[in-house]
Amino acid sequence: GYPWLSQYWVRQVKEKTFGSTATDDGYGHHDEDQGQMGAISALMGIGLFEVTGGGLQRPVYDITSPVFDEVTIDLNQDYYEGDEFRIVTHDNSADNMYIQDAELDGEELDNAWFHQDQYADGGTLELWMGPEPTRTGEPRTLPFSESESA
Repeated sequence: GYPWLSQYWVRQVKEKTFGSTATDDGYGHHDEDQGQMGAISALMGIGLFEVTGGGLQRPVYDITSPVFDEVTIDLNQDYYEGDEFRIVTHDNSADNMYIQDAELDGEELDNAWFHQDQYADGGTLELWMGPEPTRTGEPRTLPFSESESA
């Protein structure tokens, strides 16, 4: 229920677990676990996380802390309505790991998640980053997958 904790821990896990190719560090020993470790590393890198593994009728992506300044995901027209989904960060750095504000297609988000169908439509997620945690997205607006009724 506290997105800033996810933002903090995603950065820590990404750096400590996936930040090295040394055999005694992280997954440098090539224990790939059928591709799952690579997939989770990629999701952490772009700042998205899907908690339920797509198990909901209307899946959601939690927004975490991207390590990239900009990512463009080309969407396959056989499966998605949109052409691409972009994630753009402002003031992103190792110290600025916390989301201060977020917009999806120019509209302010008051939570730290969005539905997968919004991703499928294509568009742009913009994140303004800073060094201090904010209360953006805290418990008042949890996705179904994280609410007490789930």
